[in-house]
Amino acid sequence: EMGGKIFFSTHDKLESVQAFADVGAKYKFQELSTVGADFLVGVNNGEGGGVVFSYMRKQPLSDNFSNIVEGRAGFFHAVAGKGGYMKLALGATPQLYLGTLIHAMMGIETSGSIGNIKEDFMMDIVPRIEVNVKPYLHFTGELAIGILQGKNNDNTRAGIYGRMDF
Repeated sequence: EMGGKIFFSTHDKLESVQAFADVGAKYKFQELSTVGADFLVGVNNGEGGGVVFSYMRKQPLSDNFSNIVEGRAGFFHAVAGKGGYMKLALGATPQLYLGTLIHAMMGIETSGSIGNIKEDFMMDIVPRIEVNVKPYLHFTGELAIGILQGKNNDNTRAGIYGRMDF
């Protein structure tokens, strides 16, 4: 699958909003497992670029419910942040299938930058809605809300993205 994402991030209650573009691809190497790579570019900021490598595994629990677990390692300034050289992230995302058109998801993600772990350790709740336009064309909206540390609670990210399955 291949996809693109535009998202907006703020670290200070919407006083300065940063825009990013992300292009990525995933490769299914087992029935329920994928590896992926994403390339991130800051659009209206001096954040530069970044690259993220990921591993994801889907765990079907019933016909209408599954869980996704994912691990990611990101590099360069746009991902690892100021003073960090690698950002590690882990997440779990339960998925509820509302028919074949809509999937509701509620992810929880934790991440931190090696080299800046004290200042950049975060935990987010990430509600998502995915609409399946065609069997191979999907659009998703998400809102990531920081919940862990007082200084990181101001970190909010909103995104919309599309992907195509091949």
